[in-house]
Amino acid sequence: MKNIKETAILVNLAKQFGQDVDTKDLEKVNNYVQIQTNIKESVKTNAIKDLAEAFSGLKIKKKNPVEYPIPPSLEDLETILETSDDLDTTQEQFVEQQVTTEQDESEKESDRPKSLAELAAESISTATQLEGFFNTPDPVEVNPEFKAVTQKLKYLEQWISKISMHGPGGGAGSVARLDHETKLINFPTYSITTKDFYLGVNYAGNVTITMPSIAKNGRMYIIKDESGNCSSNPIIVLGNVDNDPGGFILQQDNGGIQMIYRDGWRIV
Repeated sequence: MKNIKETAILVNLAKQFGQDVDTKDLEKVNNYVQIQTNIKESVKTNAIKDLAEAFSGLKIKKKNPVEYPIPPSLEDLETILETSDDLDTTQEQFVEQQVTTEQDESEKESDRPKSLAELAAESISTATQLEGFFNTPDPVEVNPEFKAVTQKLKYLEQWISKISMHGPGGGAGSVARLDHETKLINFPTYSITTKDFYLGVNYAGNVTITMPSIAKNGRMYIIKDESGNCSSNPIIVLGNVDNDPGGFILQQDNGGIQMIYRDGWRIV
């Protein structure tokens, strides 16, 4: 018993040597090749479909753009500098002008124009409090179906590898059936065909066998007396054999002749 891969090799060898290939074996090999092609196409289609469905299920969170405070313009800064009398006030004068109560001190602080340094510090403090200012964006969530897709692809890949090595099933082909076709001749005349290889003659009378006039170089035929009465019932072979256009006659009991074609039939 040969598996489908060995059958395919034997079919290819038979084709290369010009031998006839059994129709059933050739059909099995063709079916095997078609099955492999269908499996590969199915895997490709299903993989692309699964990946497309997985990508379509992704949900990416969108965040609103961060709004930053507008910094003061040069005109605002000049106005602040021109209207701020406290910038030229010495520390001693500022201490003398402080009020003793906390309420008066708070009111005075709110009325006092802010310096450039204070405005800059306040802008930075406000910016750092904005949501997401120093926070990294949330990572994109991976669809859990990706894991299932990966496992399916791995399973299909292993299945294809197994089929490629062993084939879908064993075949019933044999070397004898592929390369050595046999035929029983139990009638008085017969013309050899391309499907023949071994011709066993068993007929109670003379038998005339006609060889093909043209064949591929390397083509072989065997003619065998299976009756054991070839001396009484000769086998007449017609054709150009060993440069003799009249052929030959086999009259040896249980005898046999093997011929190969090379620019004519040659007895070997």
